[in-house]
Amino acid sequence: SSGINAEYGGAFSGKSGLLNVYIIVVVIVILVEVAVAIFCVIKKDSIRDMSISAGEDIMTAEKMNLDTPNVNTTAINSIQYIMECCGTTGKAFWGNKTLASGDVPAWPTSCCSEYDSASNEEWAFTDACTGEVYETGCSDAFETNFNDIGIALGIVMAAIICFEIFCVIAACCSKKNDMVA
Repeated sequence: SSGINAEYGGAFSGKSGLLNVYIIVVVIVILVEVAVAIFCVIKKDSIRDMSISAGEDIMTAEKMNLDTPNVNTTAINSIQYIMECCGTTGKAFWGNKTLASGDVPAWPTSCCSEYDSASNEEWAFTDACTGEVYETGCSDAFETNFNDIGIALGIVMAAIICFEIFCVIAACCSKKNDMVA
């Protein structure tokens, strides 16, 4: 311990030493945050495309297993309901469902703004939707939301970095005042 203090002149001992450690750690955190932000800006398009592709793959796989609800069914229904979208490309994505009366257009009830739950719990046929059927595909809705969320996250991240810089400046001023006193 005394060898470290002698070599670095006590830079990491006492109150001043703790401030030095704090300043170094916060500066490293700021640098990592800036690097992540730059990476996200550079890779924004590929991150968005990868996310959309993954969502499309899940919905396409789910389309093949319509009669066996699972975890993906719940996730897809939540996404469609929250984002007010239907399928990957619109309500036509889900195609037709065969009933005793023949093939009729059908989509998950989560594609309807309102539906008659007594008619069918999982599928809303043409007459079951009492409100509008969402026309927008979830891929387009996700892209719009992705851009909006990206802007919001960028603003929040910039505010956090500014606060951290303020804290480093305050720590440096505190350290300077301690040295003068």
